[in-house]
Amino acid sequence: MKQQSAPEAFGFFQAWLRNPLRVAAMAPSGHALAGLITSEMASATGPVIELGPGTGAFTRALITRGVRQEDLALIEFGSEFAAALSSHHPNHL
Repeated sequence: MKQQSAPEAFGFFQAWLRNPLRVAAMAPSGHALAGLITSEMASATGPVIELGPGTGAFTRALITRGVRQEDLALIEFGSEFAAALSSHHPNHL
């Protein structure tokens, strides 16, 4: 599973400083947490709607678990996160 990059973490903290109530977390989710929370997911899970994918930690974990990218719908309110996510997952945001 791809680890979060320094620019992703920095972007997260910038977004949090600008609007902490909208971001609603003090730190981005890491790969260990994402792996644990998605541990029951598999390719047979079917469509997944991810609300507030932020930096994409859970998105990457879902894909690693076998969820097909075409079965993902990413709903992100923050424009800074949406821009980064759309470059990695252009058909799912």
